Amino acid sequence: MSWILKIEEKYTLYTPSFSDVSSFEASLLSFKAEVNKVIDCSSIVLTHTAIDLLAKAYDLHASSSISFVVVISDDDDMDTLEEHFIVVPTISEAIEYIYMEELEKNL
Repeated sequence: MSWILKIEEKYTLYTPSFSDVSSFEASLLSFKAEVNKVIDCSSIVLTHTAIDLLAKAYDLHASSSISFVVVISDDDDMDTLEEHFIVVPTISEAIEYIYMEELEKNL
């Protein structure tokens, strides 16, 4: 259970190196609120358990004023998932979102 990480100055992009949802769910349990995160879920089918774990990780990050943005490929799920955490359709939009939050924090 590992992630492919792309570490940048303002965020880290997490792309799963696994395709099964059980490995994905188990890996979410290890997240700590240390850096702004973009989680690429575009290749993962999100189960209720995965959504709950992403929501908990989002809450953990939000309580520490750290960005946590999830990328999904299914536009139909966007409205439902927005109730639980920040969700966008592309990695570039996730990066823009983090930069906007960083700007707001500095004002």
